Amino acid sequence: MEYFASKYDRIAVAVKPHYTSQKCSKCGALVKKSLSTRTHVCKCGCKVHRDSNNGKTF
Repeated sequence: MEYFASKYDRIAVAVKPHYTSQKCSKCGALVKKSLSTRTHVCKCGCKVHRDSNNGKTF
């Protein structure tokens, strides 16, 4: 990753992968799920694939 980041003039930042897709990207609520759960569904109505739920609030 670092190689391609430098090749394309980007910055690569290492983050711990634990619990990164549990924070709702719409409201910020913590939605606990196992690794086998592929869809993020929150009480606020946000429903996205867990890999699209980046944990950043809008």
